[in-house]
Amino acid sequence: MPTAPSPPVSDTELIHGCLTGDNHARETFVRRFSRLVYSTIQGAYKSRDAGAGEQDIEDLHNTVFVSFFDRRCRKLRQFEGRNGCRLASWVRMITVRAVLDHLRRNKDPLAEPQRLIPIETTRELVDENQASPWALIEAGERQALIEKGLKRLSSRDQLMIRLHCLEERPLAELAVILKVSEANVHSVKHRAIQRLKEAVAQLTKNPTGTARNL
Repeated sequence: MPTAPSPPVSDTELIHGCLTGDNHARETFVRRFSRLVYSTIQGAYKSRDAGAGEQDIEDLHNTVFVSFFDRRCRKLRQFEGRNGCRLASWVRMITVRAVLDHLRRNKDPLAEPQRLIPIETTRELVDENQASPWALIEAGERQALIEKGLKRLSSRDQLMIRLHCLEERPLAELAVILKVSEANVHSVKHRAIQRLKEAVAQLTKNPTGTARNL
């Protein structure tokens, strides 16, 4: 009689095998997540409006997997699966971080043209006390002011706002990308948005500090 197929290896078993040097487990890890890593790299390049050839994607794909097993699986040992985080979600977050790191090393992605922040989300980025003048600003001008305000922020704040408002990444993922705890990512987000509000408020005033005539 034919042998019944063995049951799928769980994430916990798979990681244990990889950490103990089981080559079969490592091959299974690569097969299980290869398509996810590849599609995530493609999506990350696209979301940053950065061009990438097939060879670039393939090279980064290989680099990501090498990083999991390099230095006695040092990166893989970081996975803890806390708060219901699945291994696939964690692999995706690590891949996104690898793409962002790669883009920063080769060219500042924030210096490249960016997709516009959806206008329905821009109201989160302005101070509620600015309601009256903002109600008079056309959508295009509001977008332009926010883009100008973003340029006054640090790269870290810009990244937080773009990933949160433009790409709608969950805060748990942003915590990994920005290398902060999940408890602190809310504070990072709040401070970044507050600094953007202040920058935009300055842009709505003339050099004398009075509100400009809208």
